[in-house]
Amino acid sequence: MGLAPFSQLMAAAERGGYAVGYFEPWDLESLGAVLRGAEAARAPVMVGLSGIYLPGLLQGELRHFPAWAQAGRLAAEAARVPVAYLFNETPYWDWAVASLRLGFNVVMYSNPADDSETHLARTAQLVQEAAAAGVEVESEVGSLLSGEAGNTDPQVAAEFVRRTGVQALGISAGNRHLVTGQYELDLELIARLAKAVPVPLVLHGGSGAEDEQLREAIALGVRQVNFGTAQRLVFAERLAEALAGDWRATDPHELLGTGLPGDLFRPGLEAVSALVQEKCALLGSAGQA
Repeated sequence: MGLAPFSQLMAAAERGGYAVGYFEPWDLESLGAVLRGAEAARAPVMVGLSGIYLPGLLQGELRHFPAWAQAGRLAAEAARVPVAYLFNETPYWDWAVASLRLGFNVVMYSNPADDSETHLARTAQLVQEAAAAGVEVESEVGSLLSGEAGNTDPQVAAEFVRRTGVQALGISAGNRHLVTGQYELDLELIARLAKAVPVPLVLHGGSGAEDEQLREAIALGVRQVNFGTAQRLVFAERLAEALAGDWRATDPHELLGTGLPGDLFRPGLEAVSALVQEKCALLGSAGQA
């Protein structure tokens, strides 16, 4: 158990006909909540750090990156379930390259400013450099921006995988990032992509997928589903409820970082763990570890 190769998790998911959830924490406490949820579900899981938001949080200073990366790596290694550790969707090339030697075992570079040929060339270069470091690469073809038509073309996706050598491919088939409601998946397109693309398919923006459609997408071949928005929403809702209470009467030292009943973060973290268990059951990964 603990840190496991990404391809190992994907191969097991393919054999078992389920998908592995990627739950993106935003700090060590939320990382612990995700791992506790996965352990309670006995589910293989993916965790990681946002390559979009972490550089901003660290004010663009790469010198702080190793501390965050190694902390996450150690948490993954200590888990009682198989865990892949992802540096996710970074648009910053220098951060993607740095991540290869900081403990992640899978990385994803994705810069919306790149044209298709630049995206392909940089991804192929990253695959080569990652292989030398024992790291795998996930990528994407298609746009997941709300309101933007950019569904993945199966032939383009197959050619992208052939030319880059990526180990998994994020697709766009009606799924969208940062959606608080629900969207309609194009299941016919997912079926065509599964036939055309020789690597596991990844569905980003999983928080907006309707449960039954998500089950159908997994049956068609989706092997990784990413959840971010749903986690942040349940955490924020529970934090708002805690702040609405009479927390000023609590010992100030118990309010943050203790895990005691008066800790303002505790309800939100418990909600994150519960959400992870719920989603693992939906993906079919619960009980697989």
